[in-house]
Amino acid sequence: MNINETYIFQSDSPLISVIIPVYNVELYLDRAVKSILSQTYQNLEIILVDDGSTDKSPQMCDKYKMCDRRVRVVHKENGGLSSARNAGLDIARGKYISFLDSDDWVANDLFEYCLSLIESKPVDIVQYATVITSVVGQSVTNQEKIRILRGKDILDYLMIQSTKSDRYYAAWNCLYTRDIIGELRFPVGRINEDIVWKYQVLSKANMMIDSTIVKHYYYRNDGSITKSGLKKRDFDLMIAGEEIKKLSSCETYGRIRQMGAVKCARSSLSLLCKIAYYGISDEQLKKKEIVKELTKRLRKDYFVLIVAPMAFSRKILATLFCINYKMTELIVFFVKCFQRSSWL
Repeated sequence: MNINETYIFQSDSPLISVIIPVYNVELYLDRAVKSILSQTYQNLEIILVDDGSTDKSPQMCDKYKMCDRRVRVVHKENGGLSSARNAGLDIARGKYISFLDSDDWVANDLFEYCLSLIESKPVDIVQYATVITSVVGQSVTNQEKIRILRGKDILDYLMIQSTKSDRYYAAWNCLYTRDIIGELRFPVGRINEDIVWKYQVLSKANMMIDSTIVKHYYYRNDGSITKSGLKKRDFDLMIAGEEIKKLSSCETYGRIRQMGAVKCARSSLSLLCKIAYYGISDEQLKKKEIVKELTKRLRKDYFVLIVAPMAFSRKILATLFCINYKMTELIVFFVKCFQRSSWL
């Protein structure tokens, strides 16, 4: 692993480390990096972790380093997103730490805004809102609503809100103190790596500020209608769900334990939805057996989902899958055809 050492601004203001994993993203990297370089708050350490890219991304990283002394570059063998984030965490020197995926971008006042919320309060985490967009350079202005959470209310809030939006389990929509992360690292070799890590970080926090202001832009190319079907690694979602259920099983505060069981139960529903909508991409996976097993698990956990604060549409899908998978898959097929025709 090759790491460049560079001068970091000395200032009375706190240093913020921004970790950006990089893997074959030459088309998007410039947008992500420039959204950090142009921040109104300038005391930053920008850590670009080149995870064994085979395109022009490594050269782009080195160019950023040459142009701005706040940039540090790590060149390493490919190990996946978790491995890249961990490499960044291992060398981060900031009082605060943030993550950004290399195809997304943030508002140029993100860190100034976060620090203004913290001021002199003992805040461990600031969470800001995100918007999914296919419009490059989009900027959203929305109404601000601030929620200050303390102790167990933090985890209780995360667990309940995560039934409405997956962003609450994302690592990239927060500014964390270095101390609250500590030695926690992302699980290497798995996808859905944010889920257990975010739970563990928030379980340590004493104070968190949650803001409704959009500061993060999650890029999704809507021009690409087709997505990949189920692969073996998608079952990592079930592993993460089981771990959350286990971690929350000893909690007695609020609805933490109940929502842990919901998170675990939802994994079967999510995988069935993916199969019905996108099919199976891995030829080694046998659809009939997988659907049978997932349906069995869903029926077992059906009541857990029905009483959960989950979208009504998801509850309908869960009910239909429990009744008959083939019928539900046919319904999904017609819905998909209608969506495609509306795009044309």
